Amino acid sequence: MPYCPWQFSPLKGTSLVPLLKLVDGDVEHNVGVLWRHNDQPTAAFLPVYALSPHLFTQPRDLAKPDEPSLDEVGSTILLDTLHRLSK
Repeated sequence: MPYCPWQFSPLKGTSLVPLLKLVDGDVEHNVGVLWRHNDQPTAAFLPVYALSPHLFTQPRDLAKPDEPSLDEVGSTILLDTLHRLSK
């Protein structure tokens, strides 16, 4: 499991909404959250590794190593987060 010094717990009754959970056996770690202020999505926190290419997928040769890009997992996480922020 990638290291993340930040975990958000407990979330019930707070203005933090889970965005990203890592599961280690029976233990869930909330490592990404959406902050709601006045019932509006205001900010999001994601650990940098959530968007790091090929950390959660099989590594492939990078077409252009000098132009960083997201893989499918990172793209999905980022687009979902942006969608939730725009609501």
